[in-house]
Amino acid sequence: DRPTSDVDVLLANAGCERFVLRCVENELPPNLIHCLRLLRVLELQHDHAVAMRFQRERERRRAEGGNDGDDNDNDNDGGGNTNEDDHDDDGNTNEDDDSASLPATRPVSTRAAKKVSRLLCLLCADASVGEQLRPHLFGLLALSGASYPRSGVHIATAASDVILAFAASCLSASLVWFLHDRKMIVHMTDDVKELCSAAAPSASAPSNSRCLYGPDAEEAGLWVVALKTVVRLVAA
Repeated sequence: DRPTSDVDVLLANAGCERFVLRCVENELPPNLIHCLRLLRVLELQHDHAVAMRFQRERERRRAEGGNDGDDNDNDNDGGGNTNEDDHDDDGNTNEDDDSASLPATRPVSTRAAKKVSRLLCLLCADASVGEQLRPHLFGLLALSGASYPRSGVHIATAASDVILAFAASCLSASLVWFLHDRKMIVHMTDDVKELCSAAAPSASAPSNSRCLYGPDAEEAGLWVVALKTVVRLVAA
């Protein structure tokens, strides 16, 4: 297929002479990390928007005298998504439980995250990229252990792939000391502990209320991604 975006063009020309050098000169590696972080924000915002539309639709139906269990929510899930998580027929009428029956949100950045991750992995195969990423390592490492809505799990996987590529080729003695001095591994393990906890941190913003923690995060594969990343980074 003919390249259709700038990232496609870069991937198609990754084998060219001095490709990595030109990318480093234009500060592409750190900007790709920023892209991954922005894709996480995009998924958080999209998931929140879908949930809010669904809740507003429910409130409208209730105001009209309807009942969620009798209104056939399968006709409209508020976001154009599958509605397999509706459980109003189980007798849960408490509005505090509404979030449990919200529909799953389809991801909007799967292809973008895959391409950005692939390009970053190619660049991180060159040891010269390591030093340029030094100021941006905290943001990159945090992505692997962060919490996500179900629609954003692919971002954690993409970030983990990049971190593992970085660990395999870019870690110098200087960067290892940098990671230890900044306690980045400690921060990563703290993120894993938080991810494995049964409840979201109390300081979480309302827009992050659908992020996964505890058993839900385990079921989605976030535990495996976060733990694998920490272990392999330390082993490197």
